[in-house]
Parts: sequence; structure tokens; C-alpha cells
Amino acid sequence: MKLELQQTIFLFKESKKKDLLFGQVAWMTSISAFIFSLLYFQFGHPLMGVANISLGISLLLCLWGMKVFQRSDFIINLAITLGFCFLTFMSIWHGGMASPTLIWLLLVPVCAAIFSSFSVLVFFLLLSALEPVCFLLWDLFAEKKMIPIFTGSEYHLFAGISFVFVALIICSWMFMLVRAIALAVKEAEDSRSKLEELIHIMSHDIGNPLATILLFSNVIKQRHLDREGCGRCRKYVETIEENGNVIHRIISKVRTLNALECGKKSLVLSSVDLRRSFTDVEKILKSQLERKNIKLTVNVPEEFPQVKADEELLSLVVFQNLVSNSIKFSLPGDEIKILCEQQEKKVYIHVVDTGVGVPENIIPNIFSINEQTSRLGTEKEKGTGFGMPLVKNSVMRMDGDIRIKSREKREGVSDHGTVVTVILNCAS
Repeated sequence: MKLELQQTIFLFKESKKKDLLFGQVAWMTSISAFIFSLLYFQFGHPLMGVANISLGISLLLCLWGMKVFQRSDFIINLAITLGFCFLTFMSIWHGGMASPTLIWLLLVPVCAAIFSSFSVLVFFLLLSALEPVCFLLWDLFAEKKMIPIFTGSEYHLFAGISFVFVALIICSWMFMLVRAIALAVKEAEDSRSKLEELIHIMSHDIGNPLATILLFSNVIKQRHLDREGCGRCRKYVETIEENGNVIHRIISKVRTLNALECGKKSLVLSSVDLRRSFTDVEKILKSQLERKNIKLTVNVPEEFPQVKADEELLSLVVFQNLVSNSIKFSLPGDEIKILCEQQEKKVYIHVVDTGVGVPENIIPNIFSINEQTSRLGTEKEKGTGFGMPLVKNSVMRMDGDIRIKSREKREGVSDHGTVVTVILNCAS
């Protein structure tokens, strides 16, 4: 299935390919800055040489910061801002409106368009357009004019080198961008194939035996448990039937997600009471909580607003998966907390545990269906690796967002555990 342009751009910006491409661009720009620093030193302008070296080192530090702090969007915006400030400084020293470095300002909005959000792109487009206007007004009305550091043949040489470098850099960026987008699209199509395979398994390989279990549990309850003394057996059969119905609802909701993904159906959001959703989750996961002696604490403030969501999707897919994961990676006797807060028209739901945490190398890929992120739980519980990608897909379908912070349990670390935050819109 071919993806539309808007979906393609979204897939690229949400994938690791964006960060990898930014790394390549930063390396290329750093090398260019170091080359230009040699030219400035050669022409007898050490201040400009030092400025270029500073830019190159700053970009390399940004790459280091992306790896260490795992905050790629912030680092990318910081790098774009540093680049704009550097080019403004260079343009002033090169004579303002007469500066050949003004052509380099084209790279700033191009960078913003590739790596950042639409609002950042608009911001730097305006700044890049405003800067030449300010230089022009300065030349027209200021008594003290900007004097370029290069004149004559040196100016023409430097201007020619600038034009060639900008053209080469933009062409190479476009080539790398097209290649990165193609890889992101291929990964997305592979992910969709895997999701369709999972849905097929759930619908047929699980769904059909489940229907048989529900049928016979109902027959046993109706025909064989009416005798006196079978109260406990009836309770067991009712529990089987109840949990079987929950699984059936989950399979139905996953089918709905697939229909939404394929464009065959649209999701209708309504007002959902979070307390009722948490009650459903606690009821479904009661046996798991009791088996590991884990306490689930839900804290929803009084008169808390309802959220705009799909109730079954929120309860059976999102919260059930998140709490089930917390149980899986918590130790016996631990406590899991669900905390809710409102900020303006957004609701933040935090699922907090003090378990063994998530390794740092897994966190960037935890929502990717293509990466192997499944691990054994604290009591060797197995997982599929499909849970968290399904959770993110569901939250995004409800116009929400999801974030994760975690610290792995190791010697000397006391504040280990995981916090997953689901962000949804208020219903009113």
C-alpha cells in the first residue's frame, strides 16, 4: 500500500532516520566550517577563522548531546539556532547587504523544514527573510556603514566558493533526505505487514478457539452448574467467561485499529470517564496483581474532567497494556500508581512503577514494531513486543501523545523504575 506524502513526511520525522540524517548533516557542516576557517586564516582574518572553528565544535557537541541526553528535537532546534546566529554574525562582518554569506541563510529554513516542526520552519523563514531587510535599511539610513572584510578579487573568490558550497550542500542534503525517507517508508510498510500478520493471528488462530471456549463455558454454566454445592465452580466458569469476553473485545478493537489504518473506518471519539476505565483495568488484571502481590493505586482528583477518547481502546488496549507491563517488570510487593493531572485543556495520565526499569538502548525503539524490545519479566514472564507499538498507535488515533522515562535497576541506583505518560484532550 503506497503512502501519501503527508504520511511519508510524518513517518520520516518520527523514525530514527531523522536523527541519523541530522548526524550526517552536522558532520558535513562541521567539516565545511573547519575548511572555511583555514581560508580565513589564510586571508588574514583570524577572528572569522575562530568563529568557524567554534561552529564546527558546537555542532559536534550537539551530536554528543543527542546521544547522551536522548533529546533529539531540542538539540536539533538548538543547532539550527546556533547556525542562524553564526550566519548573522558572519553577514555583519562581511558587510551586511553586500555579504556573500547571505546565501548561506538558505540553509537555515531548509534545515528547519527537514528536521523540525512547521512552527520552527515558519519562525526561521521569517527571520531569514527579515535579516536582509534589516541590512538594507541599515545601508539606507545608518550613518556608519558596514564595511566588508573582503574586497576586489578576494570578495569574488569567496563569493564563488560560498555559492558552490551552498549548492553542493543542499544537493547532498536532498539526496540523503530522499534516501532516508525511502528507508523510513520501507520500514513503515514492513511494520504494517507485521501488524496485519498479528491481526490475522489474533482474529483466526486465537479468535476461533476463544469462541469455542466461550460457547462451552456458557453451556457448562447453564446445564451443569445448577445443582446445589456448585457455587464455587460456577464462579470459576463465570470468571473464564468474563475474561474470555474481554479478550474477544480486545481482538475486536485491534481489528478496528487495522480498519482505521487502512482507511476503511473512522474512529468516533466521545467523553470517557477515567475512573471507569481504571476500574475496568483493575478488574481485568486483578489475578496478575494478586499473583505478584502488587498494589495498584489510582489517584484521580475530585471533579476531574472526562477525556476525549474511545473508551474500549483506552481501557483494553492502552491502560491494560501499560499496567500489565508495569506488573511484568515489577518485583513482588511493589506498588504501581496511576496519577492524573490537568494542564489547560490537556489531561496527563502517569503510570508509575518502581520496577527494574527499561535499558537505555531500548527506550528509543520501544514504540517501534520493527525493533526487538521484548524482554523477560521479573518472574520470567514472556512478551511479544507488539504491546507498546499498539499503545502508541491507539493514543495517536485519539489525538493524544505518549512519553516514557525510565531508569534501569542496577547497583547504587535507588530511584529505578518507569513512568509512562499518556496525554489526551479534555472532553470539554
